[in-house]
Amino acid sequence: MSQASGVVPLALTEYVVPPSGNKTPKDSTSFLPSQATWSEDNLDPSQGVLEHIPFTPRSVIGFRQNDQGEPIIHEWSGRKIRIFDDLPDRISTSVEGGRMDLWFRKDSRITMSDIIDRMNPKFIKNSDLPKLPTLDDSATKKEYEKYGDPYTDANKIARLQAKKTVRKNTVDMLLTRRLSNRVARFRQQHNLLAPETRRIDQTPSGEDMKKVNNLSEEKRLANVAWEIEGDKMFQPQPTLKRNTVSNYQGTRYPLPARLNPTGYSPRVAAIVAELGKEDALASLKDRRNPRNQDKRKQTIAEKREKRKQAQMEIDETDQQSHLT
Repeated sequence: MSQASGVVPLALTEYVVPPSGNKTPKDSTSFLPSQATWSEDNLDPSQGVLEHIPFTPRSVIGFRQNDQGEPIIHEWSGRKIRIFDDLPDRISTSVEGGRMDLWFRKDSRITMSDIIDRMNPKFIKNSDLPKLPTLDDSATKKEYEKYGDPYTDANKIARLQAKKTVRKNTVDMLLTRRLSNRVARFRQQHNLLAPETRRIDQTPSGEDMKKVNNLSEEKRLANVAWEIEGDKMFQPQPTLKRNTVSNYQGTRYPLPARLNPTGYSPRVAAIVAELGKEDALASLKDRRNPRNQDKRKQTIAEKREKRKQAQMEIDETDQQSHLT
């Protein structure tokens, strides 16, 4: 029943759509009531904003403590585990890029290290990342003689620990890169600009130019990546993978405050200006060589036909699954 009938709905005690990886209890993302309804087809309204302004809460960052009041050290990274209201206590190694993007938008102080520090160390070790060395993997006797170290058990263990430290740092770097790639793919799929990063020559990145080029003039000015309906915005219904629980609501949210009431934000203005230069150059090339224009038209037509065929295959598969 709805609140209009006088009955207050019960608070959710689990995610409407289980997070990725939650089929394995020890490698799962723990429940956070404020994010119970989040899913790929029911994103947070902050994820419909093209250029998100980082938000930093005023709360002081604390550390998890044990019963003796001492900071808890993560078994894998060796770091103290920081406390954030918008981060679950436990995070799966299979966490989605969109869920991580949401955390970064909720609190700009959250880093990828904070996410890794909430993962089960056993599942970090058991992934396809480099394995830690064992005692048999330590340096040989010739290596010790080369560096003038006595070939003793103590030195073997010390060399092993040094190797483990190097290997852990490598795994941490590779895991960070893998998780960052998931976030980047999500932002690319939804035309969302990442926190501003510019190249050495201060020009916009090619990735940012692609995203802004995908958006209409109305969306660029409104600083919105979703669909616009009057003074509201809403997430377009995405095509989900098969066997994925649907949670699409299509909720209408107020448009975000414009970063520049009279036009583009400085960042989007720079991207649009760069796009204009590319269009002018392409137009000049087309005038010099008409065949370039014909090739471009042919490429666009081929891409449209491929998308049409792919959608028809998806629809046909869905119909067959309903019949069975």
